[in-house]
Amino acid sequence: MKNERDTFSVSFFIRRERIVNGYLPIYCYITLKGDKSKFNTKLHVPEKNWDSSSGKPKGSTIEVRELNQKLDEIKSCIFQIYHDFKISGKAFTNLNIRNKFMGIADELTTDPSDKYTLMMLFDYHQEISKNTYVKETLEHYMVSKRYFQEFLETEYKKSDIKINDLNYKFITDFETFIYKRNKRRDISKTCKNNTIMRHIIRLRKLVSIAQNNEWIDRDPFVRFKVKYTPSTRTYLTAEELERIEELELSIPRLQKVKDLFVFSCYTGLAYIDVTNLTTHNLKIGIDKEIWLHTQRQKTKNSVSVPLLDQAYSIIQKYNPDLNTKEETPLFSVMSNQKLNAFLKEIASLCYINKELTFHVARHTFATTVTLTNGVPIESVSKMLGHTSIKTTQIYAKVVDSKICDDMTSLKNKLNTKNNNLKVCK
Repeated sequence: MKNERDTFSVSFFIRRERIVNGYLPIYCYITLKGDKSKFNTKLHVPEKNWDSSSGKPKGSTIEVRELNQKLDEIKSCIFQIYHDFKISGKAFTNLNIRNKFMGIADELTTDPSDKYTLMMLFDYHQEISKNTYVKETLEHYMVSKRYFQEFLETEYKKSDIKINDLNYKFITDFETFIYKRNKRRDISKTCKNNTIMRHIIRLRKLVSIAQNNEWIDRDPFVRFKVKYTPSTRTYLTAEELERIEELELSIPRLQKVKDLFVFSCYTGLAYIDVTNLTTHNLKIGIDKEIWLHTQRQKTKNSVSVPLLDQAYSIIQKYNPDLNTKEETPLFSVMSNQKLNAFLKEIASLCYINKELTFHVARHTFATTVTLTNGVPIESVSKMLGHTSIKTTQIYAKVVDSKICDDMTSLKNKLNTKNNNLKVCK
């Protein structure tokens, strides 16, 4: 059983960027079950007197002693509010505690038929999904939770909302709120349309859970239509892929990054799936050749890929003894962030003017390596481990656009040839 201090805490921090005349503002963090809310205590401390390790002012002056006393009073008051909420039997969040301390009106309910709230639903989803969803997916849901918390605080002036109060207007208001929020943010920190839609799709998932549990009377998404903006998938052309394959590198880390990227171009595996590969994933297929048999971490779908020579030679390079029965990783892989940073160097060396990330390799396998060379889309979908062939059809559209470009180029060549023949006559 977790100690209470593991689930609820009160701490203080300062904002150095808001220093005025040598004094720093002190903020308070209220943390409940991993969720944080903060507020400005309206207290200030001389910069030289703040101890970041303890989160308290340091020194023996009267000013510092009085300041510590006030912070202790704030902490004691917040803990009292927390304990009052606990013994009341009402559902509450960290934001309820903060709002109570700040004197902001807030809604809580003990009505059993109306006790479920949106924030509770997010927490419930995390609990029931922790053994079925990968860590990254669960983190995406927590990001969505923070966006909805910010929306509720800003637009509704409350920390939570009953799920029976969710309606079409709530969804469209959230969408509008994020678009307005974008205008106040740096371009690198904004949510594009498809990202906003993904937050709303996660809300729809929660609503479905509530409906299945009969916690909600109606579906607020009945009239709402998700509007995705068509996106283009970056991939390498055959000529660009060849440039990378032929690139000679004297720096070992860049050579390894190049090899891993090319391996993915010829297998279609995502970064996380490459990191999970071991010698036991190599199997003899029905054609008596070596295949890769694995499972996508993202979808848990099985993936079987016949190894092309380009991919198998890279495996042999890093695993000279493949006959051993001991299970060993096929590759030792650096973090995805570092790998993508090094890929930018490789793109520059190859004069490739594209945003090169490891996932581009997966797109390249789907387009340049398979579909463009006549591999049926059903086979490509199976090798990519897609849940639906509709996902694979995105790549088919990319290939169609390439065919269009190629045919336009052919048309121009034929027209030029005909014109030359006319001149000769």
